[in-house]
Amino acid sequence: SMTQGRGIFTMEFSHYDEVPRSVAETIIAKSKGNA
Repeated sequence: SMTQGRGIFTMEFSHYDEVPRSVAETIIAKSKGNA
């Protein structure tokens, strides 16, 4: 479980530098389930 969650976070972080901050925050929020 932890490995999967960590992988997702890593992917989001990678995209964090590519997509705008607003988009990145939305993606991260969705991943956390805080949308």
